[in-house]
Amino acid sequence: MTASCPAHESAVKYFNFVRYGSTSIRRHFEIKYHCGFHCYLEDREEYCPENPGAECCYDENGILVTSDHYYGGCRGSNDDYRCNSISGCINHARYDRGGPSSKYGPLGESTSDRYYRDHPELYPDEGIDIAP
Repeated sequence: MTASCPAHESAVKYFNFVRYGSTSIRRHFEIKYHCGFHCYLEDREEYCPENPGAECCYDENGILVTSDHYYGGCRGSNDDYRCNSISGCINHARYDRGGPSSKYGPLGESTSDRYYRDHPELYPDEGIDIAP
């Protein structure tokens, strides 16, 4: 069963989640699709379409980003495939209802563009193109 995201980032440590941006490539995706917010993944071995894994993102105040948030396009979404292997990453990128090729990918990317236009001082220089 997919876990629920805690309402505040400070509570994540009491649940079974791991930080999404723990590697440079994952931090890159936090920046590109999630406004650079801190994101966490439900920590279990396998995800599948019938039992997806939770992805929870928190804004600069540690508040859970939901669809009602001003930057709601940068929220996390349940993942059908866990990117913990080459095949898992390919499945996440190509087929996942919550992955980059889903409606959430372009929504997150365009919302991230808007976020960094609103907050240029927060934009990390990591070679990611932000649309004008």
